[in-house]
Amino acid sequence: MLPVIGIALKPLFSDTIMQWCFSYNTMMNIYVAVVFLSYMFCDVFPRPIYGNAYLRLILLSVFVLVFHKWVSRLYRNVLDYWHIYILPVASMLACFLSYFFCGDIKETMASNYIPLLFVILLGLSVYVSIIHSLKTENAVRAGASAAGREQYGQVPEAHGGGFGPEQPRRT
Repeated sequence: MLPVIGIALKPLFSDTIMQWCFSYNTMMNIYVAVVFLSYMFCDVFPRPIYGNAYLRLILLSVFVLVFHKWVSRLYRNVLDYWHIYILPVASMLACFLSYFFCGDIKETMASNYIPLLFVILLGLSVYVSIIHSLKTENAVRAGASAAGREQYGQVPEAHGGGFGPEQPRRT
């Protein structure tokens, strides 16, 4: 049902089709990880069915908060480089879906909870490494552009806010 809803909502997004596919794969990875985690830890609650819903609400809320607070600006850069990062994201989705489509889902999640937890941790490390690589790339670019401006004397002086003596101020 989620693929049908996702495809029907594609016209609402301004991204290219491949950027949208990358975002959709990311959303599916997060949703599947939340489903697996909520199933693994729902026994903590007195009624596991309600615990499952509460855990999904809590996990998705935490994800939305973290995404909007720390990741959203960098994620737009990830979408610009989707062709580099699509393989690990699609591979994660394939790993998750192999557990969904291998028979009885309750038996699969009960008997394979440790491999599922490792796949979730692997997915988290994939996304953290993607965001970290873009963060360091942006820092290197900012340093290189600042060094280039400094080399050509285009950096304003720190004490007066004006331009150095080699470039007169325009009025």
